[in-house]
Amino acid sequence: METVGGDTNGVPSDGGGSRIDKTKTLSCPYSKRSEEHPYIAPKEGDDRSPCPALNTLANHGFLPRNGRGLTASVLIKGLQDGYRVSYPLAAFLAYGGVLLLGQVVGFGSDPSRDGVGFSLHDLARHDRTEHDASITHPNTPAGDEYAPIKQEPALFDAFVKEARPAPGPSQEGVLSYGTEDIARIRVRREAEPGTRIDAVRQEIGRGESALVLGIFGFLPSGGNTSTDEAKLPEEIIGGPYRFPLSIVESWWKEERFPTPDWAPVRETTLLGTLALQGRMRKEMQSLREKESNYKFS
Repeated sequence: METVGGDTNGVPSDGGGSRIDKTKTLSCPYSKRSEEHPYIAPKEGDDRSPCPALNTLANHGFLPRNGRGLTASVLIKGLQDGYRVSYPLAAFLAYGGVLLLGQVVGFGSDPSRDGVGFSLHDLARHDRTEHDASITHPNTPAGDEYAPIKQEPALFDAFVKEARPAPGPSQEGVLSYGTEDIARIRVRREAEPGTRIDAVRQEIGRGESALVLGIFGFLPSGGNTSTDEAKLPEEIIGGPYRFPLSIVESWWKEERFPTPDWAPVRETTLLGTLALQGRMRKEMQSLREKESNYKFS
């Protein structure tokens, strides 16, 4: 049994910003993460992808630290253990990703090195799971098979400037991002000259951001507060989640958990992710219609 204390970025929080009584105890599968899964920066020769979520899992040992020998099963376990996503969501992401990757029997681009499976670097293959109009990665140059792995500092700085104060009362004034902010950024990126992105990859881009909102987000209303301190809060399907700027400056940029013992405050589900993705799609459509009306007015 592990004693839990108050940290609003992890299991010790009730999800609404309230502190859990330290005298309460519960069995917690996410305790002592800093001991079992410490952050270790990738070494020279380790593979990484354009995806900060998967790179973080490798940097903390929830995926192979060298970024190789991946299979759908390995991804599912890493996503469940690292981010507490539901099995249906983890399976959808893993098997869907393998299908889009299109590598026969899931073998990597270098089977003699990777063995059975593929590598994180394989996920950089352009227009598979990777796509143009990334929020912080540059577009793939025409003719290149693999996308850039490194984030673009100018794009990252522009992303930081898009954070807006959260409404109250849960975390009033906290610089953060909601679906409307991500929609605004995505509309701008997808409209930039030279960007080539089809409808499938547009959905992937929205889904990536929906996952961040589900895993790291908070409700401004505090409406996901648990009434039972021995239970973690449940996901509010389609709720107006926001994730704080601090997540962008730590997890998104540095590809490490926000704190050494960070743990997810709730399970993120397939239904909840699709609902957030749908909110974002509608907001993007609305923004495009407003821009179109403005041009012709």
